[in-house]
Amino acid sequence: MKREIVLNPDVMPPKGPYAQAIKVSGNHTTIYTGTIASLDKQWNVVGANDIRLQTRQTIENLKGILEAAGASLADVISTTWYLTRIEDMPVVAEIRNELFQGNMPASGTIPINGLFYPELLLEMSAIAVIPTRNE
Repeated sequence: MKREIVLNPDVMPPKGPYAQAIKVSGNHTTIYTGTIASLDKQWNVVGANDIRLQTRQTIENLKGILEAAGASLADVISTTWYLTRIEDMPVVAEIRNELFQGNMPASGTIPINGLFYPELLLEMSAIAVIPTRNE
């Protein structure tokens, strides 16, 4: 699998830790997640009303889901974030950059009015691509 960051500096260059697009070529398997939130396995909110803790837990939950599919955070090519407080985006971006360790997936953020649990401040979904083994 070949992964290439796509950047056209004449078209809205990124101002944060994300890519405009990721080009993936070769034999691969694609993983699409549902929305992921800062919930434990009993569906209790982790870090109620704490954007830093919720961002970390959400990305850790993503990491666990990806591992179950044979992937890692390094395989993520796109994320979509849903924030109840758009002003929290700089904190989310900071933690996202730290936990993705410089692997900048394409990313979008959508402000929303609320989530299923009122204490939740964000949810996210992701797309990951992993090489397919030729047998």
